[in-house]
Amino acid sequence: MQSIDRRHAHRKADGDRRRGGGDPRDDAAQRGEHGSHPSQRGQGRPVDRRDPPGRGGARVTDLWGRLEETIEELSHVTDIKSAAVVRRDGLVVTHTLPEGVDPKIVAAMTAAIVGTSEMATIQLSQGRFVRAIVESDHGKLLSLGAGEEALLVALVYDDANLGLVLMAMERAAKQVERIMQEAVSA
Repeated sequence: MQSIDRRHAHRKADGDRRRGGGDPRDDAAQRGEHGSHPSQRGQGRPVDRRDPPGRGGARVTDLWGRLEETIEELSHVTDIKSAAVVRRDGLVVTHTLPEGVDPKIVAAMTAAIVGTSEMATIQLSQGRFVRAIVESDHGKLLSLGAGEEALLVALVYDDANLGLVLMAMERAAKQVERIMQEAVSA
């Protein structure tokens, strides 16, 4: 249990560095320095009229942490090298891609592959798109939908047990879909 806590703290620190640390107004509020501008200190966090009541940084941070945890767990499944959650419009949500791989390019290309594949299945009257598998000399790129907003992507070894990998991906895709729905309704 202790190693999980250390790993979780390490992941959170890595995630904060990757994301830029979150909303500075939330950090200032924790230190008792309210407001996003020095002249607003002590006046409370500025009211954003676009935010409905009950919405806050802590809830979004919790949802973000759950997304990162889901993708991190998927990355530890045997035969999976790395994974990512991307939006259907090609933007990165979170990833565990190796250094040297541009997550923005992976997200954009994955969204294009899935979008084109979905259109092909419609045009060919083949029913609902399920997944895309791109095979190469050194592995496979698997992509599947994770709700209306997101895609789940995994880079797997060339000799991977696809049955086990796809089972883990489908389970993770359902978790991602639930988390993304909560984020939209929050």
